[in-house]
Amino acid sequence: MTGLSAFLLGLIQGMTEFLPISSSGHLVIIQSFFPGFHGNELAFDLVLHLGTLLAVILFFRRDLAALTAARRRGAKGRGERRLLLWIMLASVPTGLIGYLGRDAFRTLFSQPRVAGLMLLVTALLLWTAERIRAGQRSQRDCGWWRALSVGVAQGLAILPGISRSGATIATGMFVGLQREEAARFSFIISIPAIIGATLLDLEAIKTLSTLAAWPLVIGFLTALVTGYAALGWLMYIVRRGRLTYFALYCVLVGSGVLIWL
Repeated sequence: MTGLSAFLLGLIQGMTEFLPISSSGHLVIIQSFFPGFHGNELAFDLVLHLGTLLAVILFFRRDLAALTAARRRGAKGRGERRLLLWIMLASVPTGLIGYLGRDAFRTLFSQPRVAGLMLLVTALLLWTAERIRAGQRSQRDCGWWRALSVGVAQGLAILPGISRSGATIATGMFVGLQREEAARFSFIISIPAIIGATLLDLEAIKTLSTLAAWPLVIGFLTALVTGYAALGWLMYIVRRGRLTYFALYCVLVGSGVLIWL
């Protein structure tokens, strides 16, 4: 693993983790072009995900601070307490799908054809979401069945090529959430999902000692900085209703990979 490879993979992870174009799909495709890298891909991917986890925590630090203070705010914190409940509910199907299906899905991370096909599915979700009537609900008024629906979408995004943010934002819009509220809920529920995925891959941590420290630092910092910037850009895009652009990108990359292979 060279510093350049770590930088490029960190850049891809940071940009694609939050943009609705599938970080896992891009990493599967790019890693296929780096001979000899596959033996350490889970350990290095874990470091990249920790970088993007810190990025989302920093970007939504005010939202998270309001949630942590909800119990001390009495009646004024009622909305935040409801939101905490929806976050926990959404995390249930995500955790179940991730835990029960992790071994079966893990084999797909060496198959770039699957990533290409699932990118086309992501494109369909985004294109459809832009063509439905915009909802009016906030994430605090999400309700239990909407929270579970978004959680299921997040769990299925374990498939390489299915964008986690794309699937959850689209599902949130399908069930009636406002555009920006759907995006905020999507990214906030990603925090327990990333933490849970890290705990499930504790075995990968043992192999970190076999990797050079410098590439790990480069990959982590690159994913952190680019992830933070990508979050700001995506929130702007969501407000303007331009998710179709990402759908077109997914069609181009997905079909290009399938044709090439």
